[in-house]
Amino acid sequence: MKSNKTTIHLEPLHPGTSGFYSDLRNLEPGCSHGAFLRFGIDGLKVINTHYGIEYGNMILRKTADCISNHLLPTQQLHHILGDEYIVTDYQSDDVAAAIQLYRRVSHAIEEINIANNYEAMFTISCGIILRRDIEHFSYSNVMNLTEFSLDEAKKRGRNQYYLFEKQDYEKFLRKNALTQELRQSINHNFEGFEAYFQPLIQTKDQKIYGAEALMRYHSSQFGDVSPTEFIPILEETNMIIPAGRWILDRAAAACRDFQTLIPDFKISINLSYVQVLKSYVGSDVIRTVQKYGISPDSLTIELTESGLLETDSHLKKMWTYLKKEGISLALDDFGTGYSNFAYLATLRPDTIKIDREFTCRALHNSYEYQLLALCSSMAHYLRLSICIEGVETAEELSAVRKLSPDYIQGYFFGRPCDYDTFFNTYIKAAV
Repeated sequence: MKSNKTTIHLEPLHPGTSGFYSDLRNLEPGCSHGAFLRFGIDGLKVINTHYGIEYGNMILRKTADCISNHLLPTQQLHHILGDEYIVTDYQSDDVAAAIQLYRRVSHAIEEINIANNYEAMFTISCGIILRRDIEHFSYSNVMNLTEFSLDEAKKRGRNQYYLFEKQDYEKFLRKNALTQELRQSINHNFEGFEAYFQPLIQTKDQKIYGAEALMRYHSSQFGDVSPTEFIPILEETNMIIPAGRWILDRAAAACRDFQTLIPDFKISINLSYVQVLKSYVGSDVIRTVQKYGISPDSLTIELTESGLLETDSHLKKMWTYLKKEGISLALDDFGTGYSNFAYLATLRPDTIKIDREFTCRALHNSYEYQLLALCSSMAHYLRLSICIEGVETAEELSAVRKLSPDYIQGYFFGRPCDYDTFFNTYIKAAV
């Protein structure tokens, strides 16, 4: 529906004189009705690069027309920056109406693409937030929350809308706060980080032969943070590179200490694909081994399939270098990815580790159990070692041992623990 009262306001750099800023200031403080829709064009930067700024400006004008032509009399359109617009409606908080507006605009843009024979394909995303969901109403807060909502729509695949959810925003704020704290921790000698160790057990005699070194983090604001939360943040921000060097150093130092009582003790450590892609991690490994005077075959590098596809060339170079130096390689989480078998050929690891999820399925499903048995047989046929993770009970241990793995890891033998606990519980006890 087109309204003759509709106007488009181009926001200046300073909000003090902008129409949108003025509208918000004139809004009654007690008003709880209304909605904000922040539209963003998907792919405009690519269009500007390939077709020029003038073509991009034409897309901006057509997008503004598409939105304007479907506004209700109570709605107003503001061009706030670049390829983004905000629609305000201070009288209605009808979610269905807001969603319908987005769908009409999206459909109109698709018609433009068709008319142009998809010469320069573009779509539109939208973040929607209701006035009642904005607790501290101000220009800056409205801009922040609508920007978050639009970003969520784009993160979820673009060409769609996202309706603001408070819990999503709280997760976003937590992630930002945790990211900042992790950065500060790294800059303050890794304060809050700690190396934990989980025992690796030989199946034949159920004696400890090594440990996997694991990174843990205690936040002053959030307490103990799960690795599934903080490690992805480290990877996204490249902070995994210094943090990875730190855990490598702690693992090698611990291995040296543990070998004073168990000379053949081995230590395993995970490498992130980010370390492989963006740092000289191979040199870091060898330098650390030399620093603590441990034998290269005392260290096993564990790699997961996650992210490896994009790092193949770097990975092969790094692994060729480490293999020449005597470092062992374990392919972690085997059985969870579609290309594990390809990596058996290209990387030729020394060990494959069966993921806990695969183990759990195999212990509760005869078909999966037979698959696991075949993996074990294949590994031994290829002269590889196999380690089965996730063994938590005596019954699981009994079932797993029938598969003849070389090594076992799991809570049944011990949970990850700090250096002192590991040394006193496992190293001293093994002597």
